[in-house]
Amino acid sequence: MNKCYEFYLLELTGRDATDGRITSSELVTEIDSDTCDILDKILQKYERNSWEFFRNTDITLRKNGVWPWAIVFFKEEFQLSGHAVSIRENRRDFSFTSYSMKPWLKEEIAVPPLSVIMVFSKQSLKTASIKSELFNKAWEQLSDCSEEKHWICIAESPSQEWISQTSMNDNNLFIQKVCV
Repeated sequence: MNKCYEFYLLELTGRDATDGRITSSELVTEIDSDTCDILDKILQKYERNSWEFFRNTDITLRKNGVWPWAIVFFKEEFQLSGHAVSIRENRRDFSFTSYSMKPWLKEEIAVPPLSVIMVFSKQSLKTASIKSELFNKAWEQLSDCSEEKHWICIAESPSQEWISQTSMNDNNLFIQKVCV
């Protein structure tokens, strides 16, 4: 079953009431209510919801000025951040975050878990899918999706055996790749 849903980038423009000049302009993500309901079911066990998640994501994406081609959600978190950075060829290929890492909390987490991947191009996902079962699951669902649109994907999890094997020494791998 394909679990991919289109999301939209809306340009919000503020204009001066007297002369009509543009006073602010920004892009924001917009998703339909059915997709929100699906994501809310995944996020609720992490005490989050789709509105809050996308509001915080919008803020980060606006700061960076880049919106993903696809946002890949998993139904659970994995200790695979080191694996993800080790197969990434370029920081502009993809980034990732986790449901449990709430941006408003100041607690320090040495190595975050991974549960969401922001994929910035179809080609970068294809390349990563050759190297990793984690990305392959998302590629299987997104490979036929248009590069001209933006997608949310609820990806299948890799096998538990693969996760167990790949997550061994993941913290050290993350620290080596990110801190060096």
